[in-house]
Amino acid sequence: MVLERLILQECDSLAILDSSIGNLSFLRFLNLQDCERLCWSLAESGESCKLPGSISSLVKLKNLSLQGCSHMKKLPGSSLGHLKLLVELNLSYTGIVKLPKSIGELGQLKHLDLRYSQLRKVSKCIGQLRSLVSLDLNGTKITGLPSSIGGLSSLETLTLWTCSGLMMLPDSIGELDSLVKLDLDGTIIAELPDSIGNLRKLEQLTLSGCSRLKALPHSIGKLKSLIKLYVSRTAITELPESIGDLEKLQEIRAEGCKLRKISNCFSALMKLEEFHAGSNEFLVELPEGVSNLYCLKNLDLNRSRISDLPSSISQLSLLEVLNLENCDQLRHLPEFPSSLIELHITSKILQNVPDLSKMSNLKSLKLCGGSEVAPCNLDAIEKLKKLRSLELCLGLSDIACLPSNFTGLFQLETLVLSCRNLKNSLQLPSSLSCLVLLHVGRKTNLPCLSKLTNLLELQFKECSKNKGFEILGIEDLHSLCEFRVVNCSSNHMDGLRLPENLNFMMIEDSQSLRRSPDLSRLRKLEQLVLSGCKRLAEAPGLGNLKGLKLLEISDCSSLERIENLSRLKHLVELDITGCQALTNIEGIDRLNLEFFKWDKSENQEVSSGCDADHASSNESPD
Repeated sequence: MVLERLILQECDSLAILDSSIGNLSFLRFLNLQDCERLCWSLAESGESCKLPGSISSLVKLKNLSLQGCSHMKKLPGSSLGHLKLLVELNLSYTGIVKLPKSIGELGQLKHLDLRYSQLRKVSKCIGQLRSLVSLDLNGTKITGLPSSIGGLSSLETLTLWTCSGLMMLPDSIGELDSLVKLDLDGTIIAELPDSIGNLRKLEQLTLSGCSRLKALPHSIGKLKSLIKLYVSRTAITELPESIGDLEKLQEIRAEGCKLRKISNCFSALMKLEEFHAGSNEFLVELPEGVSNLYCLKNLDLNRSRISDLPSSISQLSLLEVLNLENCDQLRHLPEFPSSLIELHITSKILQNVPDLSKMSNLKSLKLCGGSEVAPCNLDAIEKLKKLRSLELCLGLSDIACLPSNFTGLFQLETLVLSCRNLKNSLQLPSSLSCLVLLHVGRKTNLPCLSKLTNLLELQFKECSKNKGFEILGIEDLHSLCEFRVVNCSSNHMDGLRLPENLNFMMIEDSQSLRRSPDLSRLRKLEQLVLSGCKRLAEAPGLGNLKGLKLLEISDCSSLERIENLSRLKHLVELDITGCQALTNIEGIDRLNLEFFKWDKSENQEVSSGCDADHASSNESPD
């Protein structure tokens, strides 16, 4: 019987690999991945942490994986060069600092993986690997590449992601005639060589996170095969005019740059499908020629300083996603194309909302603006039958124009709605799985929610409603998993009965609340957060939450006591901070906590079995 495959992966106890492995002359596949303790015997020199020299006898070996062998600091010198048939060599996550010269003799090698190894320098002999298709140097400590890199005539993928010491590329990079993908994400290169334009087969160029890169060379326009260009989080202020020559370009990602303008040459990108330019604080406008981007499907300008959009945007007949969230300089909206599937707009100074009557394809709609929004008719929303997500938070002066009947939206799953001074009774579809109601006032007419049988998440935010919870039918929402109350002015919730199946509950920044809802029925509750409730004095039923795994009580400065926790046998995380009046936690000595934090004062005590040292510890008491 001839052994062709030997897999010793994750053999944690394996400390030595004997030189007799060289007798396996028919071996084709050797996997030693994650043998972290492996210490190789080498009879000739007596050194450890090397492959035995006899590995040179494995002349039929095609695949060798040493991934995760962290004690592997060197490879055998001349021995490695005898593996003439080796196709794949995985040295990722090893302690290897440099490669032997003999690696250049591996004429059949196609894949060389050195990810997150300790490699500090790429040997010149690497240029002899004419068959190499992929070279992965992600996360290594290299500061440059040798000029011989240009000899890798078959190389298709070169990845240098998070090589934080890499400062420049050699001019010979332009000689990589077969290169399809070049990833320089997170390096510290300040400029690209002009020869980059010679990469005629390059399809993807990733420069994201190159924070010192301020400009792209004009030669970038010669990359006739380029499909994807990623320059997010760079210091680039403007895309070069030559970018208009990239006839095959389909996607540009330029989030978090310093773009100040987009030149008219941008409109020549006839095949562009996606343009992501969010978080560009200096970007104030788009060119009128944007209408020439006939193939554009996704336009993301979130967190930019765009103040107006060109009217020609309505001609983008294939546009499906338009993201204008947090564009707080945006005042006026033009007409949008009916092809839109997702439209998100938020601006504090928004003065008009778009005509929605023709947007029958919308599945996700978000409209949020301040009090400057002019009176308008939003009845068209009720006819958007494909809507699955709707967020409507407009500070309209004419409250009558707010829609209140959503029962016709049979596919609606998520509804976020500001109910500020809403006069008409709210009518909701049974399809909802998430409902968030904001600005529920004392006079807001809320419906009974008991018919929302699919509801999984319910939130009330910034509400002033002091009573009426008992008639909402929340306890009948048997599918409800999450319940949140944020920044509400109610001083008690006595009438609020919650469903027994509730899994997560949060009451946050409700500073008038003195007593939480009765918790005793919530036997399946796993996470409870009470935060920023300055007047909270009581949390009835807390001691009965037998299924509770996480309890966080923070900044509840009036809370003097909590119920005995000894019955909470499943509690593994307890975080109590900013509760100065709380002097004692009873029953904690009977819990098996994995995380416990309590910033107690000198007058505060933990019941027997838990000492003060645990106040800032990440470990549970013994």
